[in-house]
Amino acid sequence: MSTDLKQSMQSGYEALLFGYAAGNLDEAQSLVVATHLTFSEKARRIVKQCEDMGGALIETQCEPVSMCDSALNNVLSRIENETKCAEHKHACCQKEALGFEIPKPLAETVTGEPIKWKSLFPGMKAYDLPLSCNKSVARFMKADPGHVSPHHSHGGMEITLVLDGAFSDETGLYHRGDLIVTDEDCDHTPKACPKNGCICLVVSSEPIKLTGIASLLNPFLKP
Repeated sequence: MSTDLKQSMQSGYEALLFGYAAGNLDEAQSLVVATHLTFSEKARRIVKQCEDMGGALIETQCEPVSMCDSALNNVLSRIENETKCAEHKHACCQKEALGFEIPKPLAETVTGEPIKWKSLFPGMKAYDLPLSCNKSVARFMKADPGHVSPHHSHGGMEITLVLDGAFSDETGLYHRGDLIVTDEDCDHTPKACPKNGCICLVVSSEPIKLTGIASLLNPFLKP
């Protein structure tokens, strides 16, 4: 992997964490980062540092405003209600459908309808998560053991979180919990772990761009 591509991927990763801390990401992007934080202590530290800096700026740069007497109780009540709802959803998560323990932020999203995989290519299946997000699409991608995806690039940023198994490409080897941020500068051929395959959470706003003879399929691809 070239130094420029490595730096670009690292910058994209850090920018994603900063955006999460600032509340600037869309629903799909926030979901993949929140799930990554359950795996990575380093990422949690970075997000906390960003939140601390934001809090300090608010304290020093913003003028205080008056609030009604019931404001604090209203906020605490909403937090309590949302926590109870999340705990209920988590208890009903579809662990059986994926075959591994689902991190809590993700478990709260995949409750309800049964997971129905659709075939993308031989050896590759997908399931679109039911999010009300207009900017990005979040989906599970499931690759059979040893599956090699068609060589492709990207129309924009793509965020990939490994949930189970592993995969490798020209940029490295990635295991459960790893978050990879790529863009149009990355051309790669992902290969799933020969033993266990791979399941990822992938968030993208643009379709991939296949190369070679497979590029004939590009007009039919969706993000």
